[in-house]
Amino acid sequence: MTGRVRVAILISGRGSNMEALLRAAAAPDYPAEIVGVLSNRPDAGGLAIAAAAGIPTAVREHAAYPNRENFDAALDAVLAEWRAELVCLAGFMRLLTPAFTSKWEGRMLNIHPSLLPAFKGLHTHARALAAGVPEHGCTVHWVTAGLDDGPVIAQARVPMLPGDTAESLSARVLVEEHRLYPQALAQVARGESRFEPRQTPADEFMDDELWHFEVAGAALPPSPAQSGVVAHDGARLWYATFGTGPAVVLLHGGLGHSGNWGHQVPALVAAGYRAIVIDSRGHGRSTRDARPYTYQLLAADILAVMDDLGIGRAALVGWSDGACAALVLADQSPERVAGVLFFACNMDPSGTKPFEMTPIVERCFNRHVKDYAALSATPEAFEAFSAAVGTMQRTEPNYSPADLARIRVPTTIMLGERDEFIKRTHAEYLARTIPDADFVLLPGVSHFAPLQRPRLFNAAMLAFVERVWG
Repeated sequence: MTGRVRVAILISGRGSNMEALLRAAAAPDYPAEIVGVLSNRPDAGGLAIAAAAGIPTAVREHAAYPNRENFDAALDAVLAEWRAELVCLAGFMRLLTPAFTSKWEGRMLNIHPSLLPAFKGLHTHARALAAGVPEHGCTVHWVTAGLDDGPVIAQARVPMLPGDTAESLSARVLVEEHRLYPQALAQVARGESRFEPRQTPADEFMDDELWHFEVAGAALPPSPAQSGVVAHDGARLWYATFGTGPAVVLLHGGLGHSGNWGHQVPALVAAGYRAIVIDSRGHGRSTRDARPYTYQLLAADILAVMDDLGIGRAALVGWSDGACAALVLADQSPERVAGVLFFACNMDPSGTKPFEMTPIVERCFNRHVKDYAALSATPEAFEAFSAAVGTMQRTEPNYSPADLARIRVPTTIMLGERDEFIKRTHAEYLARTIPDADFVLLPGVSHFAPLQRPRLFNAAMLAFVERVWG
């Protein structure tokens, strides 16, 4: 890059880091110029600050677009109009698609309030205090598809002081953020810091064909903070919790069990969340009575476990049947649901593809049979259990557009690019019809993404929970 590098800033709120960049760029010898400030919120306070400084501004409201891809395309069009060479995120609270981050890889920066890789995600100051670390700080890093996972450009350190609170620590770190971000941007603009793509680690776990899952299954961490059984409406519901922080309830798919979230629980705990897993009635260690399955019944079971644990409100991450139960619960008890990540399910019968027993589906089914025999109180009853779940799946849910429009919690509709069961057009329809919903497509994976490519799924999951709990 030569001359003054053209920089665009993305914000969602007041943008104090944006203001620090504007002040630095006002100096004639600063190597970058701010060519525009773009927000997804028309009421973002930073827009007025930028306009007062004579900086062009633009708003692209995410709710005006049918899906995340269209929204990101609108952002990209504004950046192209401004001829931006670099992008700085300054409190931009929207999940960017892998396609967008790939296009801008090596040209997009973010600032995070911790010394990465420590304390990715939310509540970094409270977590640093709880961990008893001797120092804290902030990091400017390159943006990649993973949450707070890009290579580090610069860091500033802040010592922990006796009597520190999350608020006092945050205030001292913010002073360093306002100093560090302009310094790091200048390094990049002068060519002193360059993006160096990481090689994919040889040991990064991938199981696209589910060979590993069929043979070994998936397992939760060995030492939950709490586990137990809740008796509710004719069933005994097994649960376990891991970590501390804002609650995230993980809801598995039909015929599976909570161990299928084995790759996701550690990622949530590491990011500062309390992960709660539940074996749905009749699945895994939980029992059931003779009544037919319904998603309303599964939703009521979730509430019963939350009540027993004293959880007033939680983010719900649902996979397949678990996604349907999560959205039904959000419809019926929105005050208990911070948001729903709805992965790989339908909300009316038109959303499913004709069933085909592919090798991947068969491997997953074989694993479910083995796990049911090992965990269930009725190991001989898998066929009857499978038939009962299948009846629910064929006949429910039946949400109309009016029913979907009634859902008023933040929702991310997520689908694997190669999903064996759910039509992409249906997922996009859900994202258009639910008022506060967006759509995320995971490339290269299918209905079993949490098992196939945990790193990819976890990045999208963590971005979702950070958005709803942020």
